Amino acid sequence: MNFKRARNDDQVELRRQEILNACKKLLMENGYEDTTLLAISKLISVGRTTIYNYYSTKEDLFMELCTIEIETLIKELNDLFDHADKNNKDEEFKKILMTIFLKYKYLFEYYSMYIAKVLGKANKEVTDAFQERVTVPFKDFYKKLLLFINPNLTHDDIVSFNYVLWVFFIGINTLTYNKTLYEKTCEHFVDSTLALLKK
Repeated sequence: MNFKRARNDDQVELRRQEILNACKKLLMENGYEDTTLLAISKLISVGRTTIYNYYSTKEDLFMELCTIEIETLIKELNDLFDHADKNNKDEEFKKILMTIFLKYKYLFEYYSMYIAKVLGKANKEVTDAFQERVTVPFKDFYKKLLLFINPNLTHDDIVSFNYVLWVFFIGINTLTYNKTLYEKTCEHFVDSTLALLKK
C-alpha cells in the first residue's frame, strides 16, 4: 500500500477528517473495544504510525470524535430552539428532546458506556476541550430549554434536572436493542420531565 504524506494545512485537515470518519464508521459497526488504530489504518490510506501524528492515543481520537459529533448536536438543538413555536411550548420541548434521543442515540450509547473510562486515559488538553466545547454548552442549552417551559426554576432545580437527564442517558443504552421499547421509554421520560417542570 502506498501512503501519501499530507503536505499542507488543507491536506492535514483532510487526513484528520478521514481518520475521524473511519473511527466513527468502525465504532458504529464494531463498538469501542474493537475499534483500534490498526483497524482504522486498514480502512483508510494511512499507516498506523501516521495516525499517531494526529492523535496520541485511541482515547484522544475517541474524545475528539465525540466532541465534534456533540457540537453538531448542540448546534442543531439551538437551531430548533431558535425556530420553536413559542405558542406551542410543550410540543416544541418534546420535539427537541426526542431529536436528542432518536437522531443522536448512538452518541449517548457511547457516552454512557465509554466516556467515563476514556476521560481517565485521555490527555488533559483533550478532556479540558471536551468540557469547554461540549459539557458547558450542552448544560447551557438544557438550562435554556428548561426555562422555556418554566422561567421560575431556581439554580438548584436546573442542576437537578441536569442530573436526572444524565442518569437517564446512562441507563437508557441498555434498551437500544429494542427500538419500540427504547422510543416508548424516551417518550415517557420527556412527558415526565415536562410534567415536573409545570408543577
